[in-house]
Amino acid sequence: MLISVKTMSQLYMFIVLFSALVAVASASYRCGDNGNWYFCNLKLNEIHIVMTHNSLSFKRGIAKNQSRNLVSQFRDGVRGFNFDLYPCPQLGYPNPNCDVIWTQHGGLFQDYDPTKEIKALVAELQKSEYRDEVIVVQLQNGLDGNRIESREIDYLTGLFGELLIQKEKEYLDNANLRDAIEADQRVYLTTNEEADDKKYFFRSADVIGENHWKWKKCNRLIKRVRKEMPLTCRTGPTTKCKKNWEGKPILLMNSMCGVPDYTNKKCRLLKNAKRMSSSSIFDDSRYPNILMVDFYHKGEVFEAQRCLRAGNVGGNGCETCDKME
Repeated sequence: MLISVKTMSQLYMFIVLFSALVAVASASYRCGDNGNWYFCNLKLNEIHIVMTHNSLSFKRGIAKNQSRNLVSQFRDGVRGFNFDLYPCPQLGYPNPNCDVIWTQHGGLFQDYDPTKEIKALVAELQKSEYRDEVIVVQLQNGLDGNRIESREIDYLTGLFGELLIQKEKEYLDNANLRDAIEADQRVYLTTNEEADDKKYFFRSADVIGENHWKWKKCNRLIKRVRKEMPLTCRTGPTTKCKKNWEGKPILLMNSMCGVPDYTNKKCRLLKNAKRMSSSSIFDDSRYPNILMVDFYHKGEVFEAQRCLRAGNVGGNGCETCDKME
């Protein structure tokens, strides 16, 4: 059977194109190519990360919850961020000091437009050395009732752009984060109010179970300390703390006390993680996936994270304690 020159030419072009497509596919990014495998083979409810409480409250005054900006937090190893966001205040319209969103905490001390901070965090996450990293962002939306809505949500989700993880429960129920990372979707965005799944902005209560955040007998000024955090369900803004579908939620442990050099000690964090894992309030007897802390740079939050990741809570180098040491 003879093959015409034209057919041969077409066959050759097909082989060339097919080879090119295979080369492109094989050259596409693979999770772990940068040498960081941690997130690749885990689901969101299997990771262990540190989240900063009121991540944007670092500037000045007694209302500070952190001492470093978002980029510094990320470079230090923080992989969870908690934002308080509001619509721009009407200080005269249009307000020249605000684009669309605003953050505030403790009056005017932490009152500013966080756009530059969030853009800087996104730019950092897009650097090649962080290509295998995933972050969880939990938004506390307008806790005084002044909530961000459609316009502000469009603006916020636009800041993260294509980095947003697009499936609410896929990386809780089925797939490892490898699939999201290789698609360059590496920001899991949740909120207590005004969620919008079409914009990849998910309701926190549907995917995160968290303990109550108010410590008793815990005063920063007089150094009265409470050894253990409360294990009751958070009463607001996120009210659910048990699993509420057939899968497993992310477990978040609020560990804020105003005495960070005590509450952020490795043994204290791990002791409370053990209590949380054995509590009947939370399901499946597993350690919290997220440690939410104030002033992460004080204490040993990353040592506690290391112990959780190693599955060695209570073991050598990962002891827990019942008193201040």
